[in-house]
Amino acid sequence: MDDKSRVDVSPKGDPAGSLVRSEGNELWIADRPGNLKADSFNNMLAQPKIAGLLLEPRNSQILQFSGNARASTNPLKNVLAVDGKNPKIAMQNELDEVQERKSKALQSSKIWLLPKPALKGSKTLLGHLRLNKEATLAKSLGSAYPPEADALQQGLDGDYSANLY
Repeated sequence: MDDKSRVDVSPKGDPAGSLVRSEGNELWIADRPGNLKADSFNNMLAQPKIAGLLLEPRNSQILQFSGNARASTNPLKNVLAVDGKNPKIAMQNELDEVQERKSKALQSSKIWLLPKPALKGSKTLLGHLRLNKEATLAKSLGSAYPPEADALQQGLDGDYSANLY
């Protein structure tokens, strides 16, 4: 939530078992390089009250939590390492309330039974570039699909494998 009480969603997608760690009444969430926007941290600085839901694929149980958050470089964040790389910063959440419950929406949607979509980052990126109203290099790149899409996808894949964690 930002300083005007507007809520946003910051999805996380770490490998199974590495997204969160708990220690007493604290829940730790690593910050990954990702898209370099840091929305969660900007919101946390403006207004430290947090609420969140944790989903586990193929499970209709959710973990709902609320409390106060702060950025931390505490050594505990090192237990959030992925591929031997420690996050530079983590969100330390002091929890006021934690509740585990069944999600009727997840249960009735049968979302976990659907096939995983084949997403192509290059196609999404080029689509967004085409919608750009400014006459920029980005817009001209957006009109270049499909020949450059394969090269763009290779670049995105390389960047993800080298810089995501």
